[in-house]
Amino acid sequence: MSFPSHDSIPQAEATPAASVGGSAAILRPAVDVYETRDAFLVRADLPGVSRDRVEVKLDAGQLTVSGRRPIRPETGSGPETWVEYRRHFTVPRDTDGSRVRAHLEGGVLTVEVPKAEARKPRTVDVQVA
Repeated sequence: MSFPSHDSIPQAEATPAASVGGSAAILRPAVDVYETRDAFLVRADLPGVSRDRVEVKLDAGQLTVSGRRPIRPETGSGPETWVEYRRHFTVPRDTDGSRVRAHLEGGVLTVEVPKAEARKPRTVDVQVA
């Protein structure tokens, strides 16, 4: 399966660097990539990210998954600080980009990238002569 990630962002498990003045610490979320008979599935951990702060883009064979969430200052005051999660993947050519779907539940984003019909395995009937 060819579904490589192209990231230069630290793993999400790392402690985010403190950000100042409304900026964001950018982390690479942990992901699982699966291939089924009909699609590629990407599951990304986006803890604390609400649906309205998630973005999934497919452009020129690049799938980008990102999301943002605020960090609450321990003191209760100060500038708004954010954590941003972002991952990039190269999508195989023989997928159907018009049917990509995404679902967020319990802090886990699932993106389904359907395979094109030509890519799906098929069974061939054997004829008897």
